[in-house]
Amino acid sequence: MQELQKSILKTLAWFDMFDFPLKLEEVEKYLLNHKMAPCLSDRQAGTAMEPTIDEEIEKLIDQEKISKKDEFYFLFNREEIVKIREHRKKISLKKIKKAKRLVKFLKLIPSIKAIFLCNSVGYLNAKANSDIDLFIITATNRIWTARWWSVGWLKLFNLRPSARNKKDKFCLSYFVTEDNLNLEKTKIRQDDISLIYWLTTFRPLYYKNNLWEKFVKANEWATEQNDSRQSHGANNLNLQEKILKKIQLWYMPKELKNAAKENNNKVIINDKMLKFHLTDKRQEDFEKWTENYERF
Repeated sequence: MQELQKSILKTLAWFDMFDFPLKLEEVEKYLLNHKMAPCLSDRQAGTAMEPTIDEEIEKLIDQEKISKKDEFYFLFNREEIVKIREHRKKISLKKIKKAKRLVKFLKLIPSIKAIFLCNSVGYLNAKANSDIDLFIITATNRIWTARWWSVGWLKLFNLRPSARNKKDKFCLSYFVTEDNLNLEKTKIRQDDISLIYWLTTFRPLYYKNNLWEKFVKANEWATEQNDSRQSHGANNLNLQEKILKKIQLWYMPKELKNAAKENNNKVIINDKMLKFHLTDKRQEDFEKWTENYERF
């Protein structure tokens, strides 16, 4: 099998884990490069000596490795996921409307500078009982203030997810400061495919000072392998920030604080990033993905 065919299969195998078939332009957009480096490829238009993606897709269809239904491509004999994607898109659009209504209030918090949708709602693949994940960028040295007010308002109006009810609740488990936009340092492995594809789910709902463009620029490492690491000055927290930090750390669950000490990038707690992902499935997804495409 040619390298391009392997890349196509590996790309479809990743999205197959989430019941998400791809259109041709999406195969091109998300295609892993031919060396299987942890980055997405540019559109491979092909030359007179090189096959194009659509040509290789047709060969894979003939080999019964992948299939096509309507405008979607997927692993062989997985046509049922076409209906699943269409159904989840309708669900996701309704959740996005709810997120936009909430953002009208959250953006009134001065220390919040940007709010992005992410995860399943971000790429229109949410289930009916899914919560809505928001990624929040705060002012420098104001991350604890932003979390205090945003989480507080959600608690007050019963909008935070619980073990019993997550449907249409809002998960605020990721905050970064505006001087700390590069997420490359949160990788759990060199070829952290989960992180790279996760970045493609981001959907801006609100931002100031060109923060969406700055965020994309800071994370160009995911598509171009550029070294865009940022250097930051020392923290300069004011009294209010120090007090709110102390209060939040006091009542924060021990399991989160203990997980942060493990330095495995699942839970990160500092003055520039608050990432609370105790259930981080990146390694599990990587292994499942490897198993998925190795069948071919």
